[in-house]
Amino acid sequence: MDIAQLTTPNPIPQEGGPSRADRGFTLIELLAVIAIIGILVSILIPTLGTIRESARRSVCQSNIR
Repeated sequence: MDIAQLTTPNPIPQEGGPSRADRGFTLIELLAVIAIIGILVSILIPTLGTIRESARRSVCQSNIR
């Protein structure tokens, strides 16, 4: 093999490799991820409210002392 053979692109596309359409995410996968993120956020929001209220009470108690 010489240098020209190593540097020239192969004019025949390789079979069996992923095509452009096969590389992306499907709509179902994206919707599933969005649904999971929504569930996690809905769990997180009430927890943050409870933590914020607890912090506010601690600050108030420390100000009283």
